[in-house]
Amino acid sequence: MGTSTASADRIEEQRGDITYIRTDEKLPPVAIIDRSPITTRHKIIFGIIALLGAVAWAIIAFFRGETVNAVWFVIAAICTYIVGYRFYARLVELKIVKPRDDNATPAELFENGTDYMPTDRRVLFGHHFAAIAGAGPLVGPVLAMQMGYLPGTIWIIIGAVLAGCVQDYLVLVISTRRRGRSLGQMARDELGAVGGAAAIVGVLVIMTILLAVLALVVVQALAQSPWGVFSIAMTIPIALFMGMYLRYLRPGRVSEVSAIGVVLLLLAVVSGDWVADTSWGGSWFDLSPVTLSWCIILYGLAASVLPVWLLLAPRDYLSTFMKVGTIALLAVGILLARPVMEAPAISTFATRGDGPVFAGSLFPFLFITIACGALSGFHSLIASGTTPKLLEKESQMRLIGYGGMLTESFVAIMALITAAIINPHLYFVLNAPAAQTGGTAATAAEYVNSLDLRGAPITAEQIDEAARSIDEESIVSRTGGAPTLAFGMSEVLSKVFGGDALKAYWYHFAIMFEALFILTTVDAGTRVARFMLSDGLSNLGGPLRRLKDPSWRIGAWVCSVIVVAAWGGILLMGVTDPLGGINTLFPLFGIANQLLAAIALTVVTVVVIKKGHLKWAWIPGVPLLWDLTVTLTASWQKIFSGDPKVGYWTQHFQYREAKAAGQTAFGAAKTPGEIDDVIRNTFIQGSLSIVFALLVITVVAAGAVMVIRHLRGDGVPTSEDEPVPSRIFAPSGLIATAAEKEVQKQWDALAASSAGSVGTSPS
Repeated sequence: MGTSTASADRIEEQRGDITYIRTDEKLPPVAIIDRSPITTRHKIIFGIIALLGAVAWAIIAFFRGETVNAVWFVIAAICTYIVGYRFYARLVELKIVKPRDDNATPAELFENGTDYMPTDRRVLFGHHFAAIAGAGPLVGPVLAMQMGYLPGTIWIIIGAVLAGCVQDYLVLVISTRRRGRSLGQMARDELGAVGGAAAIVGVLVIMTILLAVLALVVVQALAQSPWGVFSIAMTIPIALFMGMYLRYLRPGRVSEVSAIGVVLLLLAVVSGDWVADTSWGGSWFDLSPVTLSWCIILYGLAASVLPVWLLLAPRDYLSTFMKVGTIALLAVGILLARPVMEAPAISTFATRGDGPVFAGSLFPFLFITIACGALSGFHSLIASGTTPKLLEKESQMRLIGYGGMLTESFVAIMALITAAIINPHLYFVLNAPAAQTGGTAATAAEYVNSLDLRGAPITAEQIDEAARSIDEESIVSRTGGAPTLAFGMSEVLSKVFGGDALKAYWYHFAIMFEALFILTTVDAGTRVARFMLSDGLSNLGGPLRRLKDPSWRIGAWVCSVIVVAAWGGILLMGVTDPLGGINTLFPLFGIANQLLAAIALTVVTVVVIKKGHLKWAWIPGVPLLWDLTVTLTASWQKIFSGDPKVGYWTQHFQYREAKAAGQTAFGAAKTPGEIDDVIRNTFIQGSLSIVFALLVITVVAAGAVMVIRHLRGDGVPTSEDEPVPSRIFAPSGLIATAAEKEVQKQWDALAASSAGSVGTSPS
């Protein structure tokens, strides 16, 4: 027999270990609280998973034979993720989050079909994952492989469970309970005017840099690639069709439209090869870097202003199938092919700090290079941007915030494996800059053989053969990480699916997959930047106060144009001036991203303490202290190091002295114009590094002041909105429980009897 209790806007009914909550006696339950204890069977299963994970970690960390099988890395990652999600994420949920599904989310409260809209948790998980998973989890682990596989593996897996997932989860929680406000605006509300202003400026500037770098990586991957451009271009009409299908043709039929979308996506990928070989395909889709940049700029503008259900959510959801599907396929390939890790556990470059891929020692630069996949400030912008405006229920935040980050961490592990299974000599042929390799197979072989790497020396013939195997003219100095990842993926997948005959196909498929991965971050990021700019300008008052409403059409268009113009201008600079583009922006990417994480974790820690959870403040506090230590150390070295390979200003003054001495070539610069480029680049790098560090220090100091004031009893309360009773229902996990299915049937029956007059959500 169940028992019932009633209070204002809350009617509870207890049936065994499950509590059903109504906010209207005429409606079915809107929330379910399941307090069923963990069963013995589940305890045994989790015990086995933990033991298997411990064995895998022991082999990875302590085995120092010639080779370690890559399978152990997959096992260690999956086992750690399962235990982390089931127990650590649950601890965070119970002690800090305390979700209330009987409270309406911003998506339900302010539903307008444009920015706010309750979205099926499966679609939203796909959208959120697609939005956060950009270049970082693919490129960072590849570049960091020069340090060896062990440091990167530990940081990606443990860093995600204890830091990255916690940040994403708690930022989503805080924003959801504040009408989906942006990170910068929440910083102003919680940290005061000074800390908030520093946070808003810092976030907007950092966001502009990040979006420009992400777009630049896409351009470099797709320029003069008709196959890739066609396949990715086709995802836009497919997404529009899916949005219209779910909105008007078959509302709620998520599984149905998913199947159709996947089939169309696969057709686009397969037909891309054929289109590229046609005369019209080569003419239409063989785009120059500048033309492609303008296409991406216009797409970013459209994704920012169109209703989220029409383009952004379905396209990101669609791309998630390809992202998760490809990574799952790669994981299966690794389990079947069982490649061994050719890279050492810890390389000599980790301690010397003179690696050819990037300069600097293991600490702090490994943790800057691997950002997304372990801890990424960019994620906090998505978790406080589009996602909270689409969330149906608070209980779904653990799945989407914590679970989405775990999924990205697994992507990073896959990327790390693909780089580690490549011959170390070949790895440095791909990733060392042309100034060192000489640009030819012969000079590259001579260079990498001088690095004292383990294994037999490589020959120019072997380098040329590796290029021919993937149908490329050369693989020498294909820097940036993307070609290395694609080469490693082709090595694994061709062994399991199709043999050497399909190796070139898998390589180009992987290049296109990476571009799709990154582009979905650009579109969601542009929309989030628009929200942040709108929030920030609204603080100025007067007519700009209307910008507080992110769905005001005039404000949305104006802010979108400003945001796109900012990152689009930097993108065009990078495309038309290679020395002033990627070389200027990419070194800033990692530091800026991690400094952004420090801002997010500061806001989270302050809110947790303000909410009375001082005992549990270590959960976001420890990652914050670690992130500050890493990023400020890296910033200090970049600003003050006397090593020109590390310090921006040391390099800047060296090139200025060379110019003053009348030299026409110096270092990597071969002409007077290139010397000027380096002088300008290093000035921008050094100046922005100082600005970023000062802004973050200001934000953290403001956070510390707020905490001290709160502990003294004279602090300001949190800016959390008053809860409003919910009138809809939705399951919390990817798969609905028996109790959730039972309640869903009641809502479906009610919807049928009232001709859809009551809000419902599919299971």
